[in-house]
Amino acid sequence: MENQQRLKYLLGEYIGNRLEFGDFSELFDLLGQADRDHVQVLLDELLNTEESLSHPNMQQRIHAVHHNLIAEIEQTQLSERYERRQNGNRRLWKWSMIGAAAAVLLAFLGLRYLVPQQASDERNTPRTAAIADVMPGSNKAILEIGGEEHALDGRKAGIILGASEVQYQDGADAKIAIHDPSATVRLRTPRGGQYAVVMPDGTRIWLNAATQLSYTARYGKRDRTVELNGEAYFEVEKNAALPFIVKSKGQEIKVLGTSFNVNAYQDETSLRTTLVEGALLLSTAKGSLSILPDEQASWNMEDQLMYKAKVDVSRAVAWKEGVIDLHEMGLEECMKIIGRWYDLDVVYQGRVPDVVLGGKMSRGVKLSVFLKFLKQSFDVTTQLQDGKLVIQGI
Repeated sequence: MENQQRLKYLLGEYIGNRLEFGDFSELFDLLGQADRDHVQVLLDELLNTEESLSHPNMQQRIHAVHHNLIAEIEQTQLSERYERRQNGNRRLWKWSMIGAAAAVLLAFLGLRYLVPQQASDERNTPRTAAIADVMPGSNKAILEIGGEEHALDGRKAGIILGASEVQYQDGADAKIAIHDPSATVRLRTPRGGQYAVVMPDGTRIWLNAATQLSYTARYGKRDRTVELNGEAYFEVEKNAALPFIVKSKGQEIKVLGTSFNVNAYQDETSLRTTLVEGALLLSTAKGSLSILPDEQASWNMEDQLMYKAKVDVSRAVAWKEGVIDLHEMGLEECMKIIGRWYDLDVVYQGRVPDVVLGGKMSRGVKLSVFLKFLKQSFDVTTQLQDGKLVIQGI
């Protein structure tokens, strides 16, 4: 009985566009356990609530879910929501595929959240026009040591850098040696790539798409300095004698041991540093600024000003957890992220549509899922042409 009431409540919140992201997986877990008759009763009850009766559009959405969700539940159960992967002492969470019942809800309720869809039975799937598709990014990176490049295994999540050798985080030998202690080491991800690295001192770094991290092989002996171009999340091992320093776009970050995210892409006008725990000191040619947990420092490259503000840090680090956070994001900013992750050049025909997005999207969905969301929710027309994503402007 308790589960029934909880499922009814979550369905009502979802239909009313009020469901919190933290309750999203619970809703689909409960749907996966429910039978056809029970879900039908709950939807009938929701049709007769005061809120539903006073909003005809909401009734239409419930009817659509009622018709389609019941048919899908008869054929499929929802799969696991997340895949837990052990990575040293840290846990990384990734979205896994969910069942067709979730796809039906997303298709008919306005899509506050986007998640990967499983293929459903063709006989029960409405026919729609075919859309050219692009797969999402994946684990891929190049490790360069003293000018010699090594393509890293895309089946692995990351590497462990030793003083003279490299291995994958699962313990497999990468068969890469570091012979010259003065050599520069660069780890870079292309557009559509991501990778993690454990530095010689135990510091953990996650690289987002189109990112380069570099340091000298003397790292950990006389200093702990790295240079960053792109975006990365850091979990720094404490060492009072050797502060950890990140240099990027005219800014220097000095820490002793902490967790933080740095967004320093070349095509962004601001460099953003978000602190999860610990303390940071940021310095530029114009001065310095310290920040505390739950604060974000922004260094504007155009006006050369630095400022800080309280933020929801989960939004800044969502990418590391396999999620793109779209909360209050303009279309142009969003499409920069999409272009990096799906390895696409984004071009606009006409004026950029004045669209403000919301919700969250799994980094595991195919591009077509997101493009359908733009079309259905905001009437934004897109087209894939020779590796470019064309946005039809106003």
